[in-house]
Amino acid sequence: MAIVNDSESRSSPYYRALMGTALAMISFGQFNDTKELLSGIYQDITTHFTHQIQYDQLGHLTIGRTISYVEGFFGPPEVIKISKQLPEVQFQYYNIDKAVITIMNHNGRVGGFVVIPIANDFDPLMPYVGKKLHQTLLANQEYSEPEYYFDSYNLTYFAGTQNLGKPYMFLQWVTGFVEYGGLQRSLNTNTLDQQISIRNIAKVNELFIADQQQEVANTILDLQQSEIANFYAYTELDSALVAESLLTRFEFNTYFGAHDGD
Repeated sequence: MAIVNDSESRSSPYYRALMGTALAMISFGQFNDTKELLSGIYQDITTHFTHQIQYDQLGHLTIGRTISYVEGFFGPPEVIKISKQLPEVQFQYYNIDKAVITIMNHNGRVGGFVVIPIANDFDPLMPYVGKKLHQTLLANQEYSEPEYYFDSYNLTYFAGTQNLGKPYMFLQWVTGFVEYGGLQRSLNTNTLDQQISIRNIAKVNELFIADQQQEVANTILDLQQSEIANFYAYTELDSALVAESLLTRFEFNTYFGAHDGD
């Protein structure tokens, strides 16, 4: 997460102009209006210079919450899709400026969720495991032998899922790479190139189609050691729903536009 010195944000022309307006309103006795303006200034500064608002939103997103509860923080979904694998699950998509969030609505409760950062420094603490994405190798094996999902046809992605076991009610933890994820990744101080990651995952898919199973296994092992995840998910349902919930390249650009990670 980027750390911004308060003195820098307070010296910006944007901040000075708004504070000047607030002080003028106080001098004219418009105290109630001034309180609302100052609250708005705080929200604007927090949104523009930190990720705290979005981190706070994600803090309310946990498995088992009611959909009506989480919509109090995220609002109504921008896009809805019905799962083909499990039709009683509805995928609800939200753009919170720094990330695209998918909530699995399973009969009115949160059955799972996916967090895909699109800002290059948006890296929230993942619940249950207490880690951030920049600390997470692709499809790592910390809790159980992972299952893998990958494709490179209408979307390039690679994901591995692990069962967190009895302490966490056997939730599935999924970490992976998706081509429109915007998080800037590095390993051993070296910045990872998005296009190289896409080519490496495409190679896994090609080998799988060619039925070269041993080569698939070897290439996945290489990915696990050389790639950092750029999205995460949790679900109490079948982990295959996470892969199904990922928007295709066309859908993502249609609904949320192209993002450059700024």
